[in-house]
Amino acid sequence: MPPSGVFSQGVWKELDRACVGVDMLKDRLTKVLENHIMAQLPGVLKDVDKGVKKCTEELSGLGPSRMSTSTQRQYLMEASAKFTRLISDAVYAQYSDPYFATGAEPYTKRLRAVVQNSLSDFAKEMLQMGQAALIVEAAPANKSREVVRSTYMERVALKRVIDDFSVLVVESCVLQRLLNLLSSDTIRNLDDATIKDIAQESDSSAAARTRLQDRLEILQGGLVVLRKLEQGMQTVAQVEHQLPCTGEDLNDVQDSCNRPDKE
Repeated sequence: MPPSGVFSQGVWKELDRACVGVDMLKDRLTKVLENHIMAQLPGVLKDVDKGVKKCTEELSGLGPSRMSTSTQRQYLMEASAKFTRLISDAVYAQYSDPYFATGAEPYTKRLRAVVQNSLSDFAKEMLQMGQAALIVEAAPANKSREVVRSTYMERVALKRVIDDFSVLVVESCVLQRLLNLLSSDTIRNLDDATIKDIAQESDSSAAARTRLQDRLEILQGGLVVLRKLEQGMQTVAQVEHQLPCTGEDLNDVQDSCNRPDKE
């Protein structure tokens, strides 16, 4: 006896005809599946979108690809510009760049401040603890650590000149030369082999880049499909609530939503 015959007899005939038979069961199960997908779809979209952002951030952290000589030279030129700017800021005590405020001990990056404070501490210690001679008004009676004031002042004046000269030498020969350690002219004068040795991307970095690019492509493609699915299911849900259409009509709507876009 067919199922419709079974459900048309006895207590079964009281059942709603929309709940009887294999065809109706298929429709109900389809609806349950659709509801389940609609409930889980926002979470899946969120996870995929998060994966896209993570891959993008990791790719950004790797920087641009450096497989060719031109990209390697460009990479060094950009590094040179950044290095020169930071060194210049450190030498001239311009600490507005975030670089000087990051790290476990950001103070150590402030070159001029570190040097100046170190010299100040040294001068203070020498003033309190150091004593090379005892200054007296008259000439010492015998050879000792005593020094006549006039002689001492001449030494102080000479020492001041030497100190000023030393500061100028340090300023011009040390600090200023820091600015030319990695200048753009230096990069331009390097041959291709040296550029490759310095700036070529490592095998592990290149492999990581390829892996991330492949994953990003898959995630972005999946995101497009999921958003189309979400849009299509929302359209079907709106039709179900607004129009008294049949199951065949809903199937036609679903087919039109899932049909690939024409070029």
